[in-house]
This record gives sequence, structure tokens and C-alpha cells, in this order.
Amino acid sequence: SPADQNADNVYEVIVEVSDGAGGTDQQTILVTVNDLAATVAVDSTLDTVNGDTSSIEALNGNKGADGVITLREAILAANNTPGLDTITFALSGTGVHTIVLTSALPRITDEIVIDGWSQSGFSGTPLVELSGSLAGPGANGLRISAGSSTVRGLTINGFGGSGILLDGIGGNLIVGNWIGVSQSGTSGAANSIGIDATTSDNIIGGTGVNDRNVISGNTTANIRITGPVSGNDILGNYIGLSADGTAAIASSGDGILLSGAFNTTIGGNGPTNGNVIAGSTNSSISLLDNSSATIIQGNLLGVNASASAS
Repeated sequence: SPADQNADNVYEVIVEVSDGAGGTDQQTILVTVNDLAATVAVDSTLDTVNGDTSSIEALNGNKGADGVITLREAILAANNTPGLDTITFALSGTGVHTIVLTSALPRITDEIVIDGWSQSGFSGTPLVELSGSLAGPGANGLRISAGSSTVRGLTINGFGGSGILLDGIGGNLIVGNWIGVSQSGTSGAANSIGIDATTSDNIIGGTGVNDRNVISGNTTANIRITGPVSGNDILGNYIGLSADGTAAIASSGDGILLSGAFNTTIGGNGPTNGNVIAGSTNSSISLLDNSSATIIQGNLLGVNASASAS
């Protein structure tokens, strides 16, 4: 059978022919096989690395001495696997599973989907929590430099840097996360910045209930976009509110801070496009450094989601 002797997806196929009179000839043909999009399932809340992270295929085949796959291992393996990859969660037990990081996770350098919705039991409330309480000063929760990536269904809190940092290449989708709040969604568990973007064409939130991010309690800003960048959309989120939208969660910074960000859309004219923005000591929305052509439409400012209380 063909063998991938160098583990580089190049297989040696040996073809032998006979002339029927006892004569034979052989020829070796090299066949390159391209990996399809790969999936790896995180099945442990540990923060260790002892599996083979040279690729997702390798990690699935060799989880290491502990026999589990951690989020840190999954990210390393995905970075080493070209193409769009998916990290899912298969953590045993019910309720919220907390991954306490002991240092910043690796920077994400290859397109990825990190899918908290995949955790068994998910029904709208995130069941996977990333805690930065032991990650060290200035650590970010997730740093995505690859672009064209998706993060959904996570709680991210307690980081000295940003809950999610989007740098490098843009075009990312951030939906259905709780950032800067506790796992109950009722109180703050601050990052310095909730979502910090220095790239273009990102979408933060969406029009569906499960697309809504809860981004609250973060100390510098709940969302900060710094340019020159353009084409970012912020829609359908609770910013500075509890997850049920009934009460403010205080932030000492701005709700949304744009600096040199062009053509940003905050909200929209659809019935579920608007953000609800409250709880900020500074401005609900702050536009600095020629953040021109910004559309602000259909949002509720300074009140709860039902506009019944401030």
C-alpha cells in the first residue's frame, strides 16, 4: 500500500508491469494529497502541551501521555495545519467548563473556527469559559492574526489585555460570546478591553439571538477599533449589560471607542440590528481621530434592553 514515509502527505505508489514473458519493470509515482479542512475536539480543561502538535492529524493520532487534547494544543496544531480548521469542544460533564490559562494562548496564525456552540448541552448560554486570572499581566484571551476566522459561544474574562484581539488580517466573525462578564452573565469579570480590533471588515454580533455578544464590565473599553481601518460592523450586541439585558454592568471606559476607524456601522435599521449600550462611565460611543462615515442607527443608549430602566 502507498506509504507517506516523510509524513509530508507525499505518497509513493510503485507500479510494476510485466510483459508476460518473465520481464518486469517498476516505476515509482509520487502522489501529493492535500488535507481537507481539519477538526480537532478539545476534551480537557487542562492547560498543558504534551501531544504531537505538528498538525491536527498528528494531534488526533498522538494526544500525548495524558491522552487528552487541550485548547492550547489544539491552537498549536491548527496553526500548523494549512487551510480553514475547526476547534470544537467535547468536555465531559454538565454545566460551565472553565479553562484557566497559565499564560497567553498562542497567536492564531491560520484561519480557524473556534466553536463553543459545539459543547454538549449548549442552548444559548456559553458553556466554555476562558479565564485569564492566572495568565499574567497584559495577556490576551484570544489573539487572531490570520483573519477570516470565527469565534462563537465562549465566555472570556479576567485577562489583563484584551478578551479578543483582532490584528494582522481582518474579515473575522465574533458572535455569541460573553466577554468581560462572569459565567452567570450577571456581574463583571473584567478584561482590560473586551474586543480590540486593528483590522478591517470584521463583524461583531449579528441579527439572531444566538449571534448576540454580551460585552460588558471591561475597564478600558468594551469594544475598541483603532485605525486606519474600515468596514467594521457592530450589531445586535448587549454592551455594558447583563446577559439577560435587564441591568447595567459598569465599565470605567467607553462602550464603543473608534479611533481612526472609517465606514463603521454601529447598529442598523433592521429590527434586531441595534445594540443596547449602557453602563459606561465615559461615553456610550466615542468617535476620535477622524472616524468618518460612521453609521449609528437603531441603538438603545443608557437603558436596558426593554428601554424600561436606565
